[in-house]
Amino acid sequence: MTRSQVRRLGVRLVSSTSPAAIDLEALHELLVVYSDMLAGAVSVVHAGVGVVPTSRIKSTGSIMERLDHHGGSRLSTIQDLAGMRIVGAFDRDARDWVVGRLIVLFEGRRRPRVVDRRDQPVAGGAAVHVIVFPEGFPVEIQVRTRLQHEWADLLEKLADRVGRGVRYGQPADQRRSDAQRSRLSANERKVDIAEQRLIDGTVRLVMSIGEQIRLHEFRIQLHPDDEAVEKSRVRLETDLVDLRSRIGVMDTVRESTWVWKLR
Repeated sequence: MTRSQVRRLGVRLVSSTSPAAIDLEALHELLVVYSDMLAGAVSVVHAGVGVVPTSRIKSTGSIMERLDHHGGSRLSTIQDLAGMRIVGAFDRDARDWVVGRLIVLFEGRRRPRVVDRRDQPVAGGAAVHVIVFPEGFPVEIQVRTRLQHEWADLLEKLADRVGRGVRYGQPADQRRSDAQRSRLSANERKVDIAEQRLIDGTVRLVMSIGEQIRLHEFRIQLHPDDEAVEKSRVRLETDLVDLRSRIGVMDTVRESTWVWKLR
C-alpha cells in the first residue's frame, strides 16, 4: 500500500462502530508486510550491533484503540506498528553508542529520528527511541536499561488492570458511578474505598519509581562510586518489590468489583 492508501484505510476503520470485513483484511495484510519488514530490520540490528532485540507487531486491538483516540488518518504515521527493544546494562555513553550505531545502520533516503526521553521523561519513562524507516515506513527501536525495562513492564501490567490511560498520567478507570456507589452496602463501600486506595497508591508508586530510576541513572553517570548511588539502588529494589506485590494483590481481588476490566 501507498501511504495515502494506508491513511484512507485508517479513516474507514474508525468511521463505523463495526469495520467492514474487507478493511479488517486489508489491515491484516498491512501487518503481514510490517512483520516481514521488521524481521529484516532485526537481522540488521543483530549483525550491526551484536545483540538480538525482542520485537513485536502491534495488535489489532491496540491499533484500533490508537485510531479511536487520534483519528484514522494516523494509521500511516503510527511509529510503533512495528517495534523492537534493546535492553542492556547500559550507562549513558553505552546507550549513545548503540543509538549512533542504529543511525548509521539505517541511514537511507529518510534519516532515522531520535526521541531521547532521558532528560524529559514521558509518564516516568526515560528510554531512547530510534525511529528508522527501512522500507519507507517507521519501525520504532527502544533502547532501555534493565531498570527501565523492568519498570516499563510493571507499568504495562498495572495498565492492563486499571486502565491504559495510567501510562499517560490519567486516573485509573472507574467502573461505578457515584450513584452506583451510593447504593452499596456499608461493607461494600469499605471494600470499594480500600480498592480505590490500593489503586491510587500503586499508580503514585509506579510513577515515583520511574522518576527514581531516572535520577539513579543520572547519579551513576556523574558519580558511579558515590554512596548515594548504592542507597538509591537499595530503595529502588525495595519499591519494585512493593510494586510487584501490589499488582499481585490486585489479581486476587474478585473480578466483579468495579476496578477490574473483563478480560
